[in-house]
Amino acid sequence: MKKEKTGPVLTKHELARLIGFEAQIPQTLAAQVVQLVFGAVAATLVAGGRCEFRDFGVFTSVERKARLGRNPHAPEKTYDVPGRRGVRFRAGRLLRAQVSGEIPPEATLAALPPLPPPPTPRKKRAKSEEV
Repeated sequence: MKKEKTGPVLTKHELARLIGFEAQIPQTLAAQVVQLVFGAVAATLVAGGRCEFRDFGVFTSVERKARLGRNPHAPEKTYDVPGRRGVRFRAGRLLRAQVSGEIPPEATLAALPPLPPPPTPRKKRAKSEEV
């Protein structure tokens, strides 16, 4: 059974458009900024660090220990589940309050204007032959 989408989806591209629109900078520059931020977060987590964004949340790199697993259909059978590294996110107090509806989104930075419509693609010009 597929889960239905319950709300809007924010992609890196849409985030870059929003940043470019709000900061009045070219979208290509905003896309580079978004990529740099995500790259810095990923590099920190790969190194075993932690990324804290006040009022938003904390990303941490976690080490999951090896354990013994069981087949739910045949509980007498066991198998080894290897240890692995993962990422955990803990939402900040303000984000939790906004998502749960305790405080209105207008009270904080979540009250951003809607994105402008995407630009219409330019038609490619035919290359004129030089004489």
